[in-house]
Amino acid sequence: MPGKENMGFITTTLLGIVGSVAATYAGKAIGWYEAGEGAGWIGSIVGAFVVLWIYQKLQSRSAGA
Repeated sequence: MPGKENMGFITTTLLGIVGSVAATYAGKAIGWYEAGEGAGWIGSIVGAFVVLWIYQKLQSRSAGA
């Protein structure tokens, strides 16, 4: 998503961290993976992209309204 969103470096970084942490905790709580497994790393990346995508959609919706 780099270059696609219209937000600053700090906002992008913070949202990525939030998505990563949320996906890690959710994956552990559901039982998909345990600490130290590669799936947790992949899940955290996917979580970061999902949060950034949701934020981008919410921003574009509010800008168009």
